[in-house]
Amino acid sequence: MNKTRELALFAASLVLSLGLIEIAGSRCHWEPEDSWELNARNAKMRLRTEEFDMWFRTNAQGLREPGYVDPAHPGKIRVAAVGDSTTFGWGVERERVWPSAAQDLLGKKYGLSNVEIVNLGKPGASPEDYLRHVWHAGSLNPDIVLLGFLPGNDCPISGRVQARDARQTQELARRTIAKAYWREKEHHFLHRFFLARFVSRRLLQPMSERLRRASKEPASFLSEEANPLRSEAMARAIKESDDPQDALRRYEALKRSGWIEKGLHWTVNPWRLMEAIFAPYGFLDAHFLRPETRRAMQGEWELCREILLETKKAAARNGAELMILVIPQYMQADPRGIASFERLGLAMDRKLLSSRVVTDLVLDFCRENGLFCIDPLSRFREEAKITKEPLYFLLDAHMTAAGNRLLAQTVAQALAARMLASRGGGHEHKP
Repeated sequence: MNKTRELALFAASLVLSLGLIEIAGSRCHWEPEDSWELNARNAKMRLRTEEFDMWFRTNAQGLREPGYVDPAHPGKIRVAAVGDSTTFGWGVERERVWPSAAQDLLGKKYGLSNVEIVNLGKPGASPEDYLRHVWHAGSLNPDIVLLGFLPGNDCPISGRVQARDARQTQELARRTIAKAYWREKEHHFLHRFFLARFVSRRLLQPMSERLRRASKEPASFLSEEANPLRSEAMARAIKESDDPQDALRRYEALKRSGWIEKGLHWTVNPWRLMEAIFAPYGFLDAHFLRPETRRAMQGEWELCREILLETKKAAARNGAELMILVIPQYMQADPRGIASFERLGLAMDRKLLSSRVVTDLVLDFCRENGLFCIDPLSRFREEAKITKEPLYFLLDAHMTAAGNRLLAQTVAQALAARMLASRGGGHEHKP
């Protein structure tokens, strides 16, 4: 009986102590609640590849911004640029990444110094993540959400083309959307509490980093995600692939030629090598260029449409207008991209340089749903023919500073035309 009483007193004391700590921590703002978990907070990391040597930094909100982004922005029009590593600015200085460069152009060239573009890019993000990020972006009170969509990269969402009927597609869309909201709501609920934020940021994250360092496994930038080419993960991935023998053959060929070693040390993009091993026809499938997967790809696009529609609703619930920027991929704009990817064993086709199938699907979607859409594909193809300065890194395939500059010019021109003319309704803009 005494032991039971002692345990009850101990439990009551513990609950009271934790409650007092929670109140004190919350009132003193020791761990700010409004911190974004988009990328690692206050990150500083150097990434050296064969094509660039770059220091990346994030602010206390996990954004690639120089300082804290105040949710209040009186007198300014705030644009939240949502996207993946292309929007984040992989391999390019922050000031030269297209969101920063477009904001600079809007002020200096078009007299729109009241327009602010906040970079919400996250390396590795997908349309499911974009939905979560747009929902979460409400904490920054944007007036416009500009979603950077990459044809052939953001669809298929599941990573590879799979044949589904209409019912299966609708069910997968429902589950994907529910999962995106659940993850965000779960995170938001837990991080309302000081103790949960403290344990996550001060204990679990540093512990994870120490374990990773002890294992001597390199992590990808801004996350603790281990390199996908490490031996244990690769063996498991090959075993679980659709065609283990073909995947093993491709892996061994890349290993003999030295690519795997480079990928393990991040001197080349390891995810590009993963595509060469497990999805060598992925780009052709995604751009509707293989007859045998074209019908299944149409189903994948329907899935993507459902998630984009929900993204529009999420932006509207935050009082923001959703716009879509269709960002050209390397192999769509420059023949050198095709040659570069063929070196890794990826299936390519020169029809990629003229195809507009996915881009036009996005434009049709925008017209049908009243969204403003920016389409710079033709401009990129024209520039790639005449420029001496590459628009993309040869192996990494992300945009160089020149590519970001061209994209920023296109975005600034389109936004300025829209804002200065005060046009309503949705339509595409082709510079």
